[in-house]
Amino acid sequence: MSQILSGIAPVVDPTAGELGPARSAGTSIVIVTYNSESTIANCLHSVLLSIEEGDEVIVVDNASIDGTRREIQQFLPLTSRLRLIESKANLGFSTGCNTGLRASQGTYLVLLNPDTIVYPRWLEKLRRVFAEDVGAVGPVSDNAALHQGIGCYVEPGRRLQELQDVLTEGYAGQVGETKLLVGFCLMVKRDILNRVGLLDEDLFVGNDDLELSWRLRTHGLRLLIALDVFVHHTNHVSFTSVEPDVRRRYIEESWAALTRKLRRHYPVLPSNSELWGLEEG
Repeated sequence: MSQILSGIAPVVDPTAGELGPARSAGTSIVIVTYNSESTIANCLHSVLLSIEEGDEVIVVDNASIDGTRREIQQFLPLTSRLRLIESKANLGFSTGCNTGLRASQGTYLVLLNPDTIVYPRWLEKLRRVFAEDVGAVGPVSDNAALHQGIGCYVEPGRRLQELQDVLTEGYAGQVGETKLLVGFCLMVKRDILNRVGLLDEDLFVGNDDLELSWRLRTHGLRLLIALDVFVHHTNHVSFTSVEPDVRRRYIEESWAALTRKLRRHYPVLPSNSELWGLEEG
């Protein structure tokens, strides 16, 4: 465990234990949508082509006002592995994720943004990275920070369709350790969330990945990047449908809630670099 976490007791959310035991050996993929009409069909198409027996896909729609639900409903007659939970209000990202997680059955759990596209064997490659001391695993992406960014591994100029093959050839079975896994695609085991708790619902939108990464690491758990898994990420499609002033307020409130939580655990608040490897400012 890093020096910055060595004096911190393992942080547990009040939701610990809520998921109970798995009812399936497969993977439950939770996707939270909000005004995701332009991306959700491509996302679901790629996910449904990639899942295996025992896997399930749970979409929680946070009261979208565009055609998101219509896009999702087109897939429902095609497979019994897809469920849609329709919220009557915008619950926020963390609460939306927790709603899907509570409805899940799988041993492995994935939080996936609706503006992503996945590729064959992505779940298999993420699952095989887990060991007893691993808290969560994420992929490489064309729109992700720090060591999850594709630019760390592939030279510029590659077409989107080539990136998965390039990573498979150059980084098969390899992993990288990180202080932060970006929340656009994150896999965790059910027993881990039963141990540490679900996402912090005080964070309406934003910083949920910072908080969960930090909380997992207070338990001495490692965060790993599966370097041979590529997930395309458009980034912030749903978020940009919100008015700029409202977006700014959401971000500020979420950051303030996270800061209050950190201050309860540190006499002097560590820097973003110490906590997550992020640049200051």
